[in-house]
Amino acid sequence: MSKTKIAILGSAVDESEEAFTKARALATVLASHEKEITLLSGAFEGMPYEIVKTARKQSAIELIGFSSQLGREKLTHASPRADLSMYSSINYISPSFQLKDNSMASKKHRNVILTASCDAGILIAGRWGTLNEFTCLIDMGKVIGIYAGTGGMADELPRLIPKVNKPTKATIIIEGNPQMLVEKILTTFQK
Repeated sequence: MSKTKIAILGSAVDESEEAFTKARALATVLASHEKEITLLSGAFEGMPYEIVKTARKQSAIELIGFSSQLGREKLTHASPRADLSMYSSINYISPSFQLKDNSMASKKHRNVILTASCDAGILIAGRWGTLNEFTCLIDMGKVIGIYAGTGGMADELPRLIPKVNKPTKATIIIEGNPQMLVEKILTTFQK
């Protein structure tokens, strides 16, 4: 049985201490499922990085990074505090990407590749980039876990989703308990 690939998506900037406490609780739950899941993230400092780093410290869970940079040297310069050694692999922007010198286009390109590569995504806190990742997941019909009570987009999306009412094959799970959130996501793949 192959592992479920879960992308961790959220703010690349600092959030409240309460949000980081919730992030660490999610990391502990994810670490306990190391035999069932592989974690994907943007390989950059911020909320998702803290989650995958904490999960990796607690287990041997596999981590795969998706960078908006052209290579390891540029990623190290852009995110000097990140421990890149914990990733089993990091996917970088291709030198053949037409807009590789446009940092915002590269970030959005990375978001598309990251969300296309996962089976499910978990959104925590977040801002505009997280909304972009959410719309990618929706359009691709993925399983989407929204970690409620963490602020930002994670708390705005439950109000926005009914207003948009776009038909989708995506499964949306809104949950404020990290254990229940991960269990509900994994259950969707057991049907």
